[in-house]
Amino acid sequence: MKAVFFIAFALALLSSDAVVAQTAHDAGICKRMQDSLHIDEMQLNNIMKINMEITRKKQQARLDNKDEIKLRMKIQTVENTRDSLFSNVLTVEQFRIYKAKKGYFLNGGLN
Repeated sequence: MKAVFFIAFALALLSSDAVVAQTAHDAGICKRMQDSLHIDEMQLNNIMKINMEITRKKQQARLDNKDEIKLRMKIQTVENTRDSLFSNVLTVEQFRIYKAKKGYFLNGGLN
């Protein structure tokens, strides 16, 4: 019984770390966009909500899909919604810059 509890506790810790990492990733996206695109407070709040929703959907996909191929497809489908959602929040010029520097905004220039 103790072993089952320990395993459940360890899994809970691991999953909570994943949430923190995703939240830090989302915060990084917002910070880079705020610095480079000069988005206002309302835009920042909307971008934060979009990022949190995308993160939530990706985490749910990880829970729902044990097959690696299906998981990748689902996560890609979720990620593909980001641009259209951002386009509703950003001005035309901000969105143009976002598209040109998308790798930097989403990955901190790591791609």
